[in-house]
Amino acid sequence: MSSTLPIGIGVPARAQSANQPPDSGCRVSDRHFSSAELRQLISFYQSPIGQKMITELPAVTQESMEAGRQWGMKLGASIASQLRSEGVQIGP
Repeated sequence: MSSTLPIGIGVPARAQSANQPPDSGCRVSDRHFSSAELRQLISFYQSPIGQKMITELPAVTQESMEAGRQWGMKLGASIASQLRSEGVQIGP
């Protein structure tokens, strides 16, 4: 089955290309997952839901980061406002 797998999934470190950095995603995967677990991940990513995960995860990640950024901006503004009300000078 021809499918797209995330970088570092399904290629053991020993099969790396000579052009890859020595500590690429493959070696990282080797440190965190057994061979059996990597085979399970490959099966997952080749499944319809795994393929959807590959397709949708960048948008999910981006939307989550934007939501976190907006929350952080509101929190920062709230803290700055509270500090100013307590007489703390903020900024240049």
